[in-house]
Amino acid sequence: MTINATLIIQMVHFIIAYFIIDRLLLRKAVGIIDHERSTQEVLMKEIESERETVAHKEQEKESLWHQFRKRFLLDSPSIIEFPVFQDYEKTISPLSTFSKEEIKRYAPDLEQIVIKKVTNAD
Repeated sequence: MTINATLIIQMVHFIIAYFIIDRLLLRKAVGIIDHERSTQEVLMKEIESERETVAHKEQEKESLWHQFRKRFLLDSPSIIEFPVFQDYEKTISPLSTFSKEEIKRYAPDLEQIVIKKVTNAD
């Protein structure tokens, strides 16, 4: 096997082309790819952090909801129906009736008392 000058020149050209391509193209491309990967990793970490925050807030909300439900069950009014006026009917005495003459006699006095109260309140 003989090595002639053409083969050596091709090897030198290949090495020079390799270094030129490596320095000008590949390192920049690899740098851009590494930068994009690191940016993507940072974004993924931020997304995971936000997911954890949302999950924590949902747990807090669920806890508050359960506390509210317990409080509501404890403090909710009963559904048992009580007669509304039963106790009051026992304590209220029947009204006395006035005759027309008594009403005519006391009406002007009451009217004057009401007028004095209203005008003094202003």
